[in-house]
Amino acid sequence: MTLPFLQVAEIWVPDPSDTYLELRAGSYGPHHEFRTISQERHYVRGEGLPGRIWATGQATVLNHFRGGSGFQRVEAAERARLGAGLGLPIVHGGRIIAVVVLLCGEAALTPGALEVWSPEAANGDSLKLHSGYYGDFDGFRRLSAAVRFERGTGLPGRAWLSRLPELLPNVSHSDSFIRAAAAISYDLTTGLSWPCYGETAAVAVMLGTKSTPISRGVEVWVPDERGKQLSLRAAEYRELPPVMTLEPGAGTIKAGEGAIGRALREGLPTVIEGAELFGTRAHSAFACGINRGIVIPVISSDTVTAVVALFS
Repeated sequence: MTLPFLQVAEIWVPDPSDTYLELRAGSYGPHHEFRTISQERHYVRGEGLPGRIWATGQATVLNHFRGGSGFQRVEAAERARLGAGLGLPIVHGGRIIAVVVLLCGEAALTPGALEVWSPEAANGDSLKLHSGYYGDFDGFRRLSAAVRFERGTGLPGRAWLSRLPELLPNVSHSDSFIRAAAAISYDLTTGLSWPCYGETAAVAVMLGTKSTPISRGVEVWVPDERGKQLSLRAAEYRELPPVMTLEPGAGTIKAGEGAIGRALREGLPTVIEGAELFGTRAHSAFACGINRGIVIPVISSDTVTAVVALFS
């Protein structure tokens, strides 16, 4: 089975006294030692990747875990062969109610890229690279640092304009992906971007390769006008049987149904651990070994405008 780019997903939430972040849930797959160490951790504002997101309210990529990065679980991450991480604030009611941390494997194990794009301070009319991880893709990193995206342009700009997650199943052959020529050189295929509203607006991007998908399943769900149910906007699947795949526009998920419906109803990210969290697809998920991942709500003005599901 192909290893996914996304190896670890965590949800950190403030304790009742609002003094530190504690682990609400995590999906670790085979990384049992890293799970155990993480369950023992707490983070005050500014400490580690979760605390940094809590303090700044800004989505951020840590492109390495070595000295100077501020990452607190360096040795355990090295033993687990984890290479980089993306931290995302989940904001509701003007405060950060959760911090999502997504960790990928090291470049030799699971090639791919993580990015955060934010508006340029000069005019606010275009996005520039705030932080990114590219592994061994040095040429793609240099190109990304130099490019700018206007609203509606490129994968980041599309999410910035639509205010919804955007999924491109084949970035190297898409007119919507400005860096398509470079993507071919590095076998980049799937691109997923979604808006992240913290202290400042930002767009998070994950890029998978032909050999390393972002996850075995990537789905983008959007609610109806009443917020009572979700319909599938876009999806990509790798190495999954037809019983686990859905076509955009086919079928709905009610608010509160499974992990995806819970994200709509509660406005909180949910870790998938156990096939039962897939609602009506629980039996199919169990049969093909799908039992972990994360569901992330996109929240704008205290309203869930979309839900991203990543599962393996």
